[in-house]
Amino acid sequence: MTEVTFALVSGLTCFNGAVKMIHHYTHSETYYRLVDELNLLIDRQRPYCEGDAELTEALQTAYKKAKRLTWGVLLYMFVLGQMWCIVPLFMKFPPDDPSSPLPLVTITRVHKVHNHTLYSLAYLSECHTVLYWNWSSLGMDVFFGSIMIHVTGQLNILNIRLSRLSDEGVGDGLAQYSSFGKASELQKGDIHYSASMYDELCKCVKDHQEILRYLDFLESLMNPVPLAQFLLCVGGICLTLYQITFSEYVSFAAYSCRWGGAERKVTDVLRIIMSRAQRASLLTAGKVHPINRDTFLSLLNASYSFYTLLRQMKNLEEENEASS
Repeated sequence: MTEVTFALVSGLTCFNGAVKMIHHYTHSETYYRLVDELNLLIDRQRPYCEGDAELTEALQTAYKKAKRLTWGVLLYMFVLGQMWCIVPLFMKFPPDDPSSPLPLVTITRVHKVHNHTLYSLAYLSECHTVLYWNWSSLGMDVFFGSIMIHVTGQLNILNIRLSRLSDEGVGDGLAQYSSFGKASELQKGDIHYSASMYDELCKCVKDHQEILRYLDFLESLMNPVPLAQFLLCVGGICLTLYQITFSEYVSFAAYSCRWGGAERKVTDVLRIIMSRAQRASLLTAGKVHPINRDTFLSLLNASYSFYTLLRQMKNLEEENEASS
C-alpha cells in the first residue's frame, strides 16, 4: 500500500507538470502576447520613472524581486533534482532485495545487477522526468509569479503618482498667496493647478485601466493551471491521509481476534496495542501542527483573521493621517 501511494503521488505530481506543459504548448502565442503586453504596460509608466528616485526605486525593486525569484527557485530545484537522481546510485540495499531504488518510483523486479539494461532505462527515464518536470511545472509557477511581481510594481508606481497629485499644486498656491496676497493671482494659480491635476489624474486613470485589463487577460490565461495544480495536489494529500487512517483500525482488529480464554500475557499485550492504536498516526508540519482537515480549516480562519487585522490597522493609519 505504501509503494502504491507513493507511486500515485509521484504520478500526480508529474501529471501536473504535463498539464502545464500541454497548456503552454497549446497557448504558446497567447503566452508570447502576455509577455509583450507586460513590456508595453511597463513602458507606459517608464517615462515617469526617469529622473525620479522614488519611482525608479519602485521599478528596480520589482525587477530585482522577479530576478531573485526566478533564479533562486530554479537553481535550488536544479541542485535538488541532481541530488535526487544521484542518491539512488549510492544507496545500499539487501542483496536478496528483488528491486533496486530509483529516483521516483521503485519498480518491482527491476534490479540493478540482475536486470541492468532495464534498470538503466528506468533510471534514465525517471531522471529525465525529474529534470524536465523542474522546468515545465515549477518554471511555469515562477513565470506567473514574476509577472505578478511586475504588475505589483506598476501598481506601486501608480500609487506613488496618485499620492503626489496634491503636493506640488498646493505648495505653489500657498506660496503665491503669502508672497503677493492677491486673490486674482491665487485664483489663476488654482485654475492652472486644477487643469494640470486633472490631466495627470486622467493619465493615472488610463494607466490603472490598462493594469486592470492586463490582469483580466492574465487571469483568463492562467486560471486552468492553478485549478489543475490545486486538484492534483489535494488528490495527493488525500491519498497520503487515506493511508494514515488505516492505523485507526488496528485497535478494532486487535479486539476482533480470538482472545477469549487466552493467557494473561496475551491479553496484556493486546491492551497495549489497542491503547496505542487509539492515538491516531498523523503527519505534522514542523512538528507543530498535524496535517489534517481541522488544521486546514484553522489555517484558513487564521489567515482571514490576520488579513482582517492588517486591514483594520491600515484603515486606522489612514484615518490618523486624514485627521492630522
